[in-house]
Amino acid sequence: MMIPVSRIARTVAFAVAFCFVMPVAAEPAVAAPARLTVAQAREAQALFGFDEAIPKIIEEAFKEQPEYQTMTPTQRQCLLDMASPSFYGLFDDAFIEMFGDPGIFAGWKAFSETPGGRIFLGGMRKAVLFKINGGPEPDMAGMFGAMGDAEKADVAAFMESPAASVMQKGFPDVTFPPGMEKTLQARAQQECGVTLDKL
Repeated sequence: MMIPVSRIARTVAFAVAFCFVMPVAAEPAVAAPARLTVAQAREAQALFGFDEAIPKIIEEAFKEQPEYQTMTPTQRQCLLDMASPSFYGLFDDAFIEMFGDPGIFAGWKAFSETPGGRIFLGGMRKAVLFKINGGPEPDMAGMFGAMGDAEKADVAAFMESPAASVMQKGFPDVTFPPGMEKTLQARAQQECGVTLDKL
C-alpha cells in the first residue's frame, strides 16, 4: 500500500518553485554522512506541517476501507492506536532519507528561526494543511511577495546554502515494506476484533 502523501509533498515543491525563482546551491559531496535521528526527523516533519498532517493521513488511509464504516468508535480508535507507530516509522524513514545529513537539517532549523524563514515555512505549513483540511486556499505568492527586504535576504541566503538542496529531491515513496500489511491485518483482528481485507 502507498500512503496518500505524494499530493501533499508535491504541493510543497510547487509552492517553493512558484514563489521563488532562485538558484539552489549544489550540496557538496560528503563521505559517509551521519544519519538524521528519529527525533530530528520529527522536528523536520513539524517544520512543514506534517506533525499535524500525518495523523490525518493515517486516518484517511483507513477511512478508504469499507470495513471502517461499520466499526464502532472504540474499534476505530483501537485500530489507529495499533497502526500509527508503523505508519509513523514509514514517514520517519522518508524524512531521514530526504534530509540525510544532520547538518542539512540543522540548516533548515536555523533558517526556521529567521524572520524570512518563519514566513517561508509558515507558508509551507499552510499549503500542506490546506491539502488535508480544505478551506480557503492560502495565497502563497501574496504571502511571500509581501516579505520585506530583510526577510527576502534571509530566504536568498538560505537558497545559496547546502541545506536548500533538499528541495531538489523528490519526496520518497511511503509504502509498506513486505509483510507489514499482513502483520497489521493480523493485529487488527487480534487486538481490535476487526477484519481488514486489504490496506
